[in-house]
Amino acid sequence: MVTEKDFEQHLADNPRIYPMFVDFAVEASMKNKHYSAQAVIERIRWETNVHENNSKFKFSHNWRSFYAKKFMKEHPQYDGFFRTRS
Repeated sequence: MVTEKDFEQHLADNPRIYPMFVDFAVEASMKNKHYSAQAVIERIRWETNVHENNSKFKFSHNWRSFYAKKFMKEHPQYDGFFRTRS
């Protein structure tokens, strides 16, 4: 099971991913009341693997709820944009 400590290490190891998550989530919010954190992650995969030709970059699905919760906590105007479990 992935922990908050694991997520903090993941953020430290991949510092450019969270800003991408924020940018893409904000962009999605312009057209959607709610959205999928998974869709944002898939876009990050696309950008890193296709546009940057970095096929070595891996992004586990285990991080999606952590990213969604961090985004909504740090950007309270988007609270509820991603549906998460308690």
